[in-house]
Parts: sequence; structure tokens; C-alpha cells
Amino acid sequence: MWSMNETIIRNISSLAVKEPGKKILNAVEETMGRLNPARIVRNFLSFFPEDIIPEDVRMIGFGKASAKMMAGALEILPEPVYAGIIIPNGMDQPDLPVKVQVLRGSHPILDSSSIESTRTILNRMKELTEESVVIVLISGGGSALLELPVNEISVQDFASVSKCVMNSGGSIGELNGIRYTMSQVKGGKLARFLYPARVTALIISDVPGDDISVIASGPLVPPDMPENVLRENIERFSALCPDLARVKDKLDLNLPESSDRIFRKVQNRIILKNSDFVDSIANILREDGSVVRVLYEPVTGDVRKVSEFFVETARTMYADLHRPFFLVAGGETTVTVHGNGIGGRNCQLSVMVSALFSRDEEFAFASLGTDGIDGVSPAMGGITDSAFRNRVTEKEVEASLDKNDTFTLLNKYMSAIISGFTGNNVSDIFICYYAGNSAPPGDGNKL
Repeated sequence: MWSMNETIIRNISSLAVKEPGKKILNAVEETMGRLNPARIVRNFLSFFPEDIIPEDVRMIGFGKASAKMMAGALEILPEPVYAGIIIPNGMDQPDLPVKVQVLRGSHPILDSSSIESTRTILNRMKELTEESVVIVLISGGGSALLELPVNEISVQDFASVSKCVMNSGGSIGELNGIRYTMSQVKGGKLARFLYPARVTALIISDVPGDDISVIASGPLVPPDMPENVLRENIERFSALCPDLARVKDKLDLNLPESSDRIFRKVQNRIILKNSDFVDSIANILREDGSVVRVLYEPVTGDVRKVSEFFVETARTMYADLHRPFFLVAGGETTVTVHGNGIGGRNCQLSVMVSALFSRDEEFAFASLGTDGIDGVSPAMGGITDSAFRNRVTEKEVEASLDKNDTFTLLNKYMSAIISGFTGNNVSDIFICYYAGNSAPPGDGNKL
């Protein structure tokens, strides 16, 4: 099984940040250990033995945290009759009992490995009865890792449509809505395959607001999306994505409704979410008496607007507090991709925030994805501060943003946070330290 105290940030000792930034990194590292999915699942199941632990249990899992979730579950539950895990390509194999079959899948773009693994799991669920119990371990990334397209939609079409919607600035809700119509297992449709068994889903949320109809595209939840909104999204993205326009007539708009009998014995329980990480990091930062402020509303939207928001918020709060403070928030931003560089939304946000602060302002800012992989980069995100701000040039920043190549810039200045796959996923975390100006007003230079 996994160690509960494993090191998460591999390059934590070599990152070029001053003390406030180091404190941020240590708080993130400690929180990742405290909120390890194996520990969370184990603790959850230990408190509800009579409720969800029968003598005969079958477990399936899909998503970036599914392997650690299974490891935690097996510390409490009897060995399952059937179990399957789908994990992203490149993740280290977990140390699990041989009866637990570790399947392969792709993320974020669907390929044939996810489809074959999904078929394997569904085939093992064919003989379920009213006495059967299925525990489903769900976490972010499950949208691509567990998937079976509707008839006549190829894996290539499914993948190209998903990629186009993401690269066109589509929100996770808009993307999932379109996925519902292309899938046989999303938007509540997985419940059809598990009926009439008793089903309990343990969910780690990776979406702002923790909407269970959105997490992993809501496989066990009737979609909370009016048909007119769904059709509007399809039409809007059809204009941007030729492949979606081509398969539009093949989409399945007959989505399950909450009154359908397939949901009568289904329970969905969120056991870990973004706000748990935010609270933990904030509490750790407070331990030495530091002033900490928390934004409880999820931060979402385009990275440029979000970067402006954080800088403006930091300055406004400082004007009220008159002393240094930390600001902690969670959420998920979006990036419209123009270049072919190496980066992701968290790398991009950390660079953008640093560029908006003046050279005489004292700050540190970290933006990271809790799954450990930010976009097409090998980083979980970036951390920038006053020293970084004063080392980089205007030309470097502009080039990195124009090409979506922010990881390359961060890595050059030892500011890219490297963890590899963490086995967790509760979306993104943002931590800002701000201490005002270190020079008289008017002496700073902006990019």
C-alpha cells in the first residue's frame, strides 16, 4: 500500500523562492499528506460499517485518485469479488492485491484503452441482482478514463470533439454536457448497467461547487442540465468544432431523469473536496500567527481575468489590514490555447500574476493542480515571487504567454513545481502572500 507520508513535491528544496514562498510550499506538502485519498476513504468507511459495508461487496474505481482510494478501502473492506481500476497512463502501479485488476486508460483525451477497460468493467457487472452491492470510487479524470461512446460515434470523433471544446474555452460543465450525449455511461447512464444492485459512490470532487452531476461527467447522477441549454451548447460549439457538427445527428439526447427507477438505490457521497484543501492550507499557514484570509467562493474563469482579480484583491486587502497576509483560494481557470508551447492553466496563472505586480511589491503566488499535472507540462503548477518578478524580462514573459509556453519560463528560473501524478485530484489551489511596496510609490516599474 501507499505510504501516508510520501513526499509530494519532488523539487521542493531546489525551488528558487524566498521564505513566504517556502512556507506556502510546506503547507501544500503537509496538506497533500493529510488529505491522502487512501486515508480519507479508510477513515470514511471505518465510521459507516453497518451502512455501506456488506458481506459481499464489489468495487470499481475510475479517476486519477481511484488507485489510492482502492488502497484505502481494502484496509477496511473484505477483499472484493470483482474490482477494476482505471488510471491515467504513466501513473505508477499501486501495490494492490492480485484480485484487483488494474486497467489502463487515457486522459484527458479518450482513446481505445479507456473503451476496452470500460467494457471489461461493464461485463463484470452483468450478473448483478437486488442483493448485490457495488461501491464505486469516483474522482476527477473519470470523464476520459471510463467511457463507452454511443453507437456510430468513433473514439476518434469522441476525442477530437472533447479536445476542441476544451481548447475553445469550454467550461467543465459545457464539456460534460456534450459528453453526456456522446456516451453510454455518463450523465447518469452508468446506473443503467448497475441496476438493480445497491450502489454507493464515494466521490472526490475536482469541480468548483462540488456538483456531483459534473464530477467525472456524472456517471451515477441524472444530469442537472435543461435540454434547451444542452442544445444551445451543442450549437455553439458545433460552430467552433467541425467534428461535433458532423456527428451532431448521432448524439443521444435521451438522458436519464431523476425519477427513473435506476437511481432508487444509488447514493452519491462526496468524501473530499477543494474546500478541504483550502481550509487545511489556511490552518497550517496560521500556526505561526500569520494573518490568513480565505476566499470560500470558487475562483473560476479566464486566466487573464483571474490574474487581475488576485492582484487587485491582494492590494485591496492590504490597504485594509496594513500588514502582510496570506490569501488562500481554490477553483479552476480556463485557457484558450493559441501556441504549441509547454504549459497549463496553473503555470500560466502564476506567470500572469507576477507580471501584474510592480517590481517594488513584495509577494509570492502559487497556482497548482492537485493531480500533479498541469496541462501539457510535467509540472503541477508554478510559484512566483518578487525575486522571480525582478529576474525575468518583459520579452521572456510576453513570449511565454503568446506561445502558451509558461512551464519553460518557470523551469528556467526554478519556479515550476514538480510532483508527478499525486494520486489525488480536487481541482486547483491558489495561495498568495502580499506585503505591499518595498519602495516609495512611483519607484516601481511594470511590464
